[in-house]
Amino acid sequence: MTLLFSLLMPHSAFAAPAEETTKQIEELKQDIQQLKANDEVYKDIREEIKNYNDFMQQKNTDLSSTFNLFITMITFLFTVIGAGFFYFAGQSKKETKEELARELAQSKEESERALKKAQIEIQTSFETQLQEMRTKTEQEFKKILDWEFNTFKQMINNEIVFKSTRILLVAPEEETKRMEREELMSIRQRGIDQIEPMEFDLVSLKTKLESENYDILIYRFLDDVSTPDATKIVDLLINGKYEIPYIVYNDPNHWFQKDVKQKLISYHWYTFANHPITLVSYLFSLAYAYNKNQPVSRRSILFSEDKHE
Repeated sequence: MTLLFSLLMPHSAFAAPAEETTKQIEELKQDIQQLKANDEVYKDIREEIKNYNDFMQQKNTDLSSTFNLFITMITFLFTVIGAGFFYFAGQSKKETKEELARELAQSKEESERALKKAQIEIQTSFETQLQEMRTKTEQEFKKILDWEFNTFKQMINNEIVFKSTRILLVAPEEETKRMEREELMSIRQRGIDQIEPMEFDLVSLKTKLESENYDILIYRFLDDVSTPDATKIVDLLINGKYEIPYIVYNDPNHWFQKDVKQKLISYHWYTFANHPITLVSYLFSLAYAYNKNQPVSRRSILFSEDKHE
């Protein structure tokens, strides 16, 4: 419209002929028509733009609704999935707890069984070892007891033998008194106390040997004066068929003559002692071996296996 008014306004400086003006008017009319046509076009374009805008706005609205619906659906889906996950997770956790509880209970039972089995095995092994140790100890202790009992029994038997051994000592009275203070005292202190002294008398000696049960005969040999008595005793023992040990106790400074020695050794149960220690040793060994009071029978009675048990 501004262009139209500008064209219609008079311009004195640029006046043109009528034809020119008419031509211009026609051109202007054409331009106006063109403008109108363009205005219609612009109007249509604006309408299209408006329609497009409305369409786009509708599309945006629909898209927004769709997006919101999608978001809502996604949220709902995630909610459902999450709820399902948590539900199943809770169920799985519960089942896991239950499974763990069952495994723990089973493991505990197995551990208790294994522990009980180990305790039984240890106890059995310990009882077996204890029984073996007890048996071994009892056997060792029994051996010790048996040894001590046998030793004690032997000591008692020896004491019985020594106490029951009867010895006849043939010696002068003065020599007997001296021996009582020395050799005989030592012998009595060691357990042999049945020692009967007598002076030499062949008849009395024979009577004693026949009536009494002596175990050992001792003749105290002093010097050559005693030689006939020593040989007479040998004849008495041989003729009487005695088996009583005969000890000739002589002084180390006095030796037998050859014929006397031959006579003495003709008696099978003869021996001689020339020192107190030799006399004591012979007495105890002979007392144990030649006791006539049946020491073996006495020991069997006093210490028989049945009585001991």
